[in-house]
Amino acid sequence: MTSTHRTGRPPLLFANKPESELTEEEKRLKAQIIKRRERQKRAYRRKKLGKKDESQAPTSKLEWTEDWNDEFISHNSKKDITLTHFTRSNLSLAYASFSNFTTFRKHLVSELEQGLSSLDSDVQKLLGSFLVFPSSFTLEAALVVGNFLSPNVVEEILRLFLWKGFIYVDEDIRFFLNPLVRRYLEWHYCRPLNSPGRFSLMEAETAIYQYFYEQIKERARDHKIYVSGLDRKMSMKFVDRERDNILICLKHARRRSKDCLQDFLSKGGSIFRFGLRAEKRLHYFGDALGLCCCSEFSCSSHSKMNNAYDVSNYSWNSEQEAILLYHLAESYADAMQWEKAETFARCSIHLLEKLHLEISSCSYFPPLLLLGNILYETERFEEAKVSILSAMDSIRRFGLYYSSYTANAFILLVNLFLQENDIFRAQQTASDLLEIVNKIGFEDLPLFADTMGMFGLISYASGDLVEAERKLRLALESLSNWSCSHLWFDVPMKHCMHLDLWLMDSLSRVLRAQGKYEEADKYKEGVETIATERDICLRYVSDTSISPHKWTVQDLDCSANLHGWNSIPIFMESEETNERLFSNDSWNMFYSFSPNEQRVFIKHVC
Repeated sequence: MTSTHRTGRPPLLFANKPESELTEEEKRLKAQIIKRRERQKRAYRRKKLGKKDESQAPTSKLEWTEDWNDEFISHNSKKDITLTHFTRSNLSLAYASFSNFTTFRKHLVSELEQGLSSLDSDVQKLLGSFLVFPSSFTLEAALVVGNFLSPNVVEEILRLFLWKGFIYVDEDIRFFLNPLVRRYLEWHYCRPLNSPGRFSLMEAETAIYQYFYEQIKERARDHKIYVSGLDRKMSMKFVDRERDNILICLKHARRRSKDCLQDFLSKGGSIFRFGLRAEKRLHYFGDALGLCCCSEFSCSSHSKMNNAYDVSNYSWNSEQEAILLYHLAESYADAMQWEKAETFARCSIHLLEKLHLEISSCSYFPPLLLLGNILYETERFEEAKVSILSAMDSIRRFGLYYSSYTANAFILLVNLFLQENDIFRAQQTASDLLEIVNKIGFEDLPLFADTMGMFGLISYASGDLVEAERKLRLALESLSNWSCSHLWFDVPMKHCMHLDLWLMDSLSRVLRAQGKYEEADKYKEGVETIATERDICLRYVSDTSISPHKWTVQDLDCSANLHGWNSIPIFMESEETNERLFSNDSWNMFYSFSPNEQRVFIKHVC
């Protein structure tokens, strides 16, 4: 029988044979043939595309570096720098024509060895300057390090690097230096002492530092990230994407001088919290204030030491240092080291009062609000309320009522009112909170989810289980739309990375109260699974919904059984010795409580 297939292609076996008549071995063989042919088709298309791009590429290694301004700028004189040239189709055009990665790697090293020395010195300098970026960079950042070339020239060079496989680009139009190219450049371009590559890299680092300094300064100006949801979202995503580059800038500022580091941190401290962990921020803020050189100041959130320290030996005397003290206290609070956080928050407040800036400076109310939060975390509720209300007065004085500052204050006040079993005032404050969140455009940010969660707890406390379930589901739905890789929220600090777990745990309890046990168990299992993945102590998940300072559904149940916290008598006898703090009657009363009530009693009374 004569085959009708095209020359050079094997015939498709069993083409005329029904699928049902094929044996298992024949089915397997047929599937392999079809899969191989599809792979051949894709390789053919990639190879054809590569040849097409190669035909449009420069023919000589030196030809494309000559007379850039005449050839390329005239071609692009009527258009701006555009990102449409850089898409996923540019990913490794060179790699498509090679059978495997090993062959491609050998080709790339050979291309570097033969081609790097023949490149124009400015092009070599641009490629070497990309070493300053630890991971990825944008086109705008590439233009900054390539400021010795015109923008259109830099764009054309980037396109050539893409074609050669020296760099890659992702769907967000962020460029990555090929790891093989990075390793080769580090060894041959920048490793020799006193090499021109080292000096060009230092110049690029200085240019990038200045670029990010201006970017962060602009984003933090005029409290924009606190009064505009759009600015907040853009700043959070900016820090999320540029985290590694910002760390490089911080290291550069520290190497330059202490004043340079202080200036950079004071301008961007509020921005850095969105993307840098507490441990990192403690390290740099401590350096700027001359504290990390002392062994007593631990930069680990897992430190067992949580003591307050004597800071009377330090002579801080400027508003900038007061701002840095506030950010240091905020970092310690994020690390849940409350006594250190309180120490530095009070230092910041006292320094501003010493400089008579409590009336004229916007730097005064953030540490007041932070101090109120810390006092609430450490269960000094009356002091916390005084500090929060004082911060609110200062916020209104500067015309920042509609801001996330006020939203944070209201969240704390709602928790305080729930602690006092004052449902009416909690509901009223929560309504004001929702108005502010909507007014400043934070509907798509986690602060809205936290607000809905508070409404859910208030509804539960008032007995409306259906409304409580609806609010908590709305909060979870809102939170699921947020897409930062590291969740940093502008809400009370202890659960700033685990707001989703608090909401899921609360929803599980509300569902269980309605008799929906199967669905409640699913949410509870989800909480335990996520907590395990994040390495969170499960005791906090099951007992206090991650955050002891956040009022939970379980606490509300115990509060109702104990008739409100303010009505609980103080069983501690101050005249007793340390060996016997409770009377026998007090112990009998304590053991009459349920285990959950005992936990809440110990936490909030003793």
